[in-house]
Amino acid sequence: MLSFQDLLPYLQQGAGRNRPGSKLLHKFYAKSIAHRDEIEQVFGDAYPKYLDKDRPRELPEHKKYRKEVYENIFRGFKSRVISALDYIRQADDFDVQWPTTDIQEADSLQTYTGKGFSPEGDFVEWFFSNVKSDYVDDPNAVLLILPVEQPLSDAEYPRPQTMIIPCQDVWMFRRGKFAVLVSPEKTLLPNDSPDEPTGNVLFFLDHDSYTIARQTGLSTNQNGQRVADWQILGVENLFDAEGKLVGQAFNPPRHYCATMPARKIGLKRIKKTTKGEEYYESLIADALPHIRLGQRNQSDIQVETNFHVASKEWRRSTSKCKQPGCVGGVIHIRDDVKGSKSGEPGAIIDVRECPTCKGTGFHDTGSGLNIMYIDATGGNTPGEMPNVPSGDPGGFIKRPIESLKTFVEEFKRNCEEAYTTIDMQFIRKTPYDESGASKRYDRQEMLRTLVVNGVHIVDLMSFGYECIDAQRFGASGRLREQLPEVLAPVRLDLENAELTREELNNAKDKKYDPTLVQAYEKKMLLYTTGEQSDEYRRYVLRTQCDPYLDVTEEMKAYMLGVAFRNPDSPENRTKIERIYLSLDFDGLVADALRDDADFWQKSLTDQYNEIVRRGKLLVGPQTVGLAATGGTGGAFPTLEPLNMKPPVDVQQTQQTQQQQFN
Repeated sequence: MLSFQDLLPYLQQGAGRNRPGSKLLHKFYAKSIAHRDEIEQVFGDAYPKYLDKDRPRELPEHKKYRKEVYENIFRGFKSRVISALDYIRQADDFDVQWPTTDIQEADSLQTYTGKGFSPEGDFVEWFFSNVKSDYVDDPNAVLLILPVEQPLSDAEYPRPQTMIIPCQDVWMFRRGKFAVLVSPEKTLLPNDSPDEPTGNVLFFLDHDSYTIARQTGLSTNQNGQRVADWQILGVENLFDAEGKLVGQAFNPPRHYCATMPARKIGLKRIKKTTKGEEYYESLIADALPHIRLGQRNQSDIQVETNFHVASKEWRRSTSKCKQPGCVGGVIHIRDDVKGSKSGEPGAIIDVRECPTCKGTGFHDTGSGLNIMYIDATGGNTPGEMPNVPSGDPGGFIKRPIESLKTFVEEFKRNCEEAYTTIDMQFIRKTPYDESGASKRYDRQEMLRTLVVNGVHIVDLMSFGYECIDAQRFGASGRLREQLPEVLAPVRLDLENAELTREELNNAKDKKYDPTLVQAYEKKMLLYTTGEQSDEYRRYVLRTQCDPYLDVTEEMKAYMLGVAFRNPDSPENRTKIERIYLSLDFDGLVADALRDDADFWQKSLTDQYNEIVRRGKLLVGPQTVGLAATGGTGGAFPTLEPLNMKPPVDVQQTQQTQQQQFN
């Protein structure tokens, strides 16, 4: 049970925007924030600090260019991981199964956690909308379940709320023992702006009780220390017999949960103290070093590519610069004959770039900026005419391509290593030349990873249901009567249409069981037409309603002929109708869709009854069976006996001239 001494240090130091001293914070507080900020920096849009380093022999303009053109090409990495977690919810074996109960529906746990539970919808929708992203971004965040507002009377059930407390607001957390959490909600203090409240709301929890402290004021005492006023849940005034206030008592409310209703959402626990303080890392933590290396290589690739696109230009020059005083592209400024500035007559006091040749030392009609000039002024003929050198008058200096290739290879390797750490390496390639078995093997590692993470996420969800149930119904003594069972998925679908098509063809070629073939056909239709298409719905309806689903058309015709041997029998009459229903199934569904636009919204029973009703209209009375002989009422004409003579000997012309059949 919480005591007031547990709260007092945090109430004294946690006023306003202040954070308590390090002794009141859990051991991994700073490390948790650093890990979250690292993930945010790696996948953010801003230029990361770890790239703001000088490369060997790098010019300042190149470093500036890298920063200006930076684009985070790994931005989608985290999004892919978060999206992959949606497979858990989309798995066909993920389900929340509710027990039957005699509690009124309006007050039941299922109704409370239904569509009106949160702005996002029901508890499942809230859970995957909030926990899924923080599970990757901030594994040291805490899932908290508490009734923030107390019921007005004992006749009302408490209304627990769920929230995610980010790691910077988790001041103290000892699993199952004690926690101090800062609410995202703020209170309005007397001097606050209505749009910017600054008062803290603190949650205190232990294994069997909780309280909420809301800051109501902030002042400064005579010693210059800040003093906060708090409204604390569970504090009661004590009065004597005359009604005078004699003191206060602290009786925190119970939460009735089996353990503290707060839990860190991470899975990979890296460190833990004997006091129960924990540190978790994100499931993408192992990929961060490879991503940082890949970002460095990509930044170098951008600069190296520009070296190839805009390589150094050179030109041949046949004359030196004619600017007076220009020597090698520079002009020396000398002191006067008296040496008035340097004390030495004619001494060089300054060196300036030649404005005519721009520092090249050669004469050229074009710009000399960033152009290398090759001296071709030697070798004059006796007539003082310069020899024009053979070859091109200018060009560009080729830069070796090996450095760029090295950067590209390293970048690819870093990308592959990053995805390999989370078992998603198959995403980086499109293996057209690999078999279906090989592609499925590539996905097996990710499948196992998703199953492990799925079990953990489902466990968190079950924990949430347990806490809501305990806080809402624990006081009434009806604990765990309505608690649902959340089924962890194990059949996760990571395949695509191409793999499904190969599996379907393989199943048909090897004559697998029809039920397995139907499962592949259903999946293929789902990829091709979508879950809401008429084709997909018709196929699903057929698997549920067709009485002869696995029977071939030829066998159905044979069965129909046998049934018509005695069509007046009630049993055969029913069998004939069922066979015709199977034969005409697609046409009957098409007729029903044409006449009733809401056919797909009906229940399965109503859909089946409607198809059967339409099928019976197509089966008329049969007075004579298919096997009847004689008369003119048979379904088939009566054939006369057929006689055949012995085989013909072609060497006997008399036989070949005779009629073979009578």
